[in-house]
Amino acid sequence: MHLSDHDTSRVMFHAGYNVGAEVPAGDVARAWEACRRIPDSHFYSRVTDHLDRCDRAWAASDVMKNVATTGIIAPSQVQVISGDTNRSVAISDPVKADSYHREVYLREVDRLCETLYIINYRREDARMQAFQRSGGSFIQTVPGPADTAVSTRVDLATGSFACC
Repeated sequence: MHLSDHDTSRVMFHAGYNVGAEVPAGDVARAWEACRRIPDSHFYSRVTDHLDRCDRAWAASDVMKNVATTGIIAPSQVQVISGDTNRSVAISDPVKADSYHREVYLREVDRLCETLYIINYRREDARMQAFQRSGGSFIQTVPGPADTAVSTRVDLATGSFACC
């Protein structure tokens, strides 16, 4: 069995397999092969269930969607106080809600990737691993001209540095 092209594209999107994003070619090929080699109908139903859950978590992670339509930020926390009088308190904190929904989404993608035995490149540590495996290295400099306040340049400019 194998996933349809649409479902394969959904797997690649959710797992972060953008070919132009420094994902090693071997990992991309492994993901394509995992989508083409689904062992049986049970695995197939689990994978499609994971994809549907990832789609729902992705849609729920759009915290600011209600602002565009209603002008109201969806509450990130609702407290219900029961007693003589019942009341509820809704608290809207978009940053906290965004980080919460993002983590829920990433956990759903983790489950999908565990089922397919592939790496979740939506996770920061996996992206770092891909960068290191691709042969890249971080450049620890700030873009722009060279800093003229380096001690060797200052010494050279003041004449206290023996040049030749």
